Amino acid sequence: MAKGVATMYVSESFETVLKNRDLKLDKKDLGNDGIAFLGLYSEREDEFPFSVVFDDSQDRTDYQITYEGIGNGKDLGLDLFDVLFTINRLNQELVAYYTLLMDPDGALFIRYVGRVTPFETFTLYELLVMGSKIASEVRRTLLELKDENDI
Repeated sequence: MAKGVATMYVSESFETVLKNRDLKLDKKDLGNDGIAFLGLYSEREDEFPFSVVFDDSQDRTDYQITYEGIGNGKDLGLDLFDVLFTINRLNQELVAYYTLLMDPDGALFIRYVGRVTPFETFTLYELLVMGSKIASEVRRTLLELKDENDI
């Protein structure tokens, strides 16, 4: 690093971006340099938790953005094949760079994995905002599908 250039960690840089955008997230130390920023997306009827997790570093580091509480595959009124088909269709048509996944209990969540440096955290913020809109749209689509299949 050039002499006289201040070093910054990813978490410090990301906190500055969040502060400048007036977005308050809870910061949690995960140990071993792991950091999580936790929030709750809330717009109209949509409300679900999200997190941004990364190893705090002065260099490039991997991160993961996750939106939980999107829905439950078991609640859609479909068999497993149709749920998986719907997930694949949504991944192709709606989710873009994110991935819609289902855990073994049927809970649906959206995830994005990338890399960032302390100088690129505004892009991380933009992906977080875009992902919130995508997760909200996926949630509405799944709720509509559930309503169509309710008897």
